[in-house]
Amino acid sequence: MADIPYGYRIKDGKAVICPQEVCRIKVFFGLYCSGDSIRSAGEKADIQLSQKALAHILQNPVYALDPYYPPLISLEQFEAVQETRRQRQVPIIRNRRHRSHGSVAEHFIFRKEKLPASIAQMSAQKKAALLYACIEACPT
Repeated sequence: MADIPYGYRIKDGKAVICPQEVCRIKVFFGLYCSGDSIRSAGEKADIQLSQKALAHILQNPVYALDPYYPPLISLEQFEAVQETRRQRQVPIIRNRRHRSHGSVAEHFIFRKEKLPASIAQMSAQKKAALLYACIEACPT
């Protein structure tokens, strides 16, 4: 059996609106569309779900378009939220500079001879500082 979307229950084989959750869904969509982040809108609407689950609610057409489920929001609001999501997407820009010059590791040298014999007894913080100090930039 498939999962039932948040805001609905199945009663006598039909999807029905859960009154306590329908208000939360409407508030959630409205807050997100008016500028709140997914997490902030979910918290303010008192929807206790993960950010991934909240994002799924925003993009799930069940809330406006599915013939089996009664609509909880208007088609216009659903489309406005989809447009808001598209506008907020951050393009992934990869730094290609290091690819043409080899790996980052090729630009540094680790000097083991700088390590003291007593490194095993040091705290993690001291080890990290000491290991970091052993890294030198390669001469260009």
